[in-house]
Amino acid sequence: MYPRKEMEVVRRYSDFVWFRTQLSELYPYCIVPPIPEKDVQGTFTKVVGSGTQGATRMRDYRQRALKKFLMRIGAHPRLHTAQLLQDFLEMDEVEWERKMQAPVLSNERSFTSSLGDTFNHALTRQWNTNVPVETAGSNYAQVISNGPTDPQIWEGTRQYLRQLDESIKGLRERVQCLIESRKNMSNSLHEFGVAFEKVGEIEKGNHHTPVSRALISVGQHSDHLSALYVEQAGDEMRQIEETLSYYQG
Repeated sequence: MYPRKEMEVVRRYSDFVWFRTQLSELYPYCIVPPIPEKDVQGTFTKVVGSGTQGATRMRDYRQRALKKFLMRIGAHPRLHTAQLLQDFLEMDEVEWERKMQAPVLSNERSFTSSLGDTFNHALTRQWNTNVPVETAGSNYAQVISNGPTDPQIWEGTRQYLRQLDESIKGLRERVQCLIESRKNMSNSLHEFGVAFEKVGEIEKGNHHTPVSRALISVGQHSDHLSALYVEQAGDEMRQIEETLSYYQG
């Protein structure tokens, strides 16, 4: 399908937004994977922090999420054959910009054209329950032929989804508490180090002593430990957040 074995193109975040929007319009019967928000607020902001380092981590996170988005599109049984996907991966910047500016099919037209005449016929004809369903898939045909579905099954499914949603919310709250706890621990280590350094400076006086050197060293190492603690905690929280975001879709 792809004649070029190696491809390298430049894509902006807005290109991904347009690409996903067009996929959703061309394949309204498919669940198109989400893309990460451009400005992630809340939990992840507290994980990566602010400033230059936080901006770098945010950019890295977004790149990883966009890569997962493309991998999920490529693994989709229907979307992986889309010509739009091949264009997105192979077109250079000028060609892709021209494609984005070109008129696109409306949602209604793209939907009917992608499904073909069979879909139009299915919408207009009267269903005969005595005729076996062949083109809808074996699983769907089995459901239709077996008659009405037990309402208890649907209610059980709704209960399961409701509990799953509550569990995910609870997990996010616990992650939030863990983030706050680690940030407080890091701040405590920093304050501990500052205090030791001040005591070491007082002990030093006009000249260094073994005690002053030891106190100052403890203070410096505590401050370094505080920074490492924040970095390690941020990496762990990032993995949790990305995993949650991926499975939530």
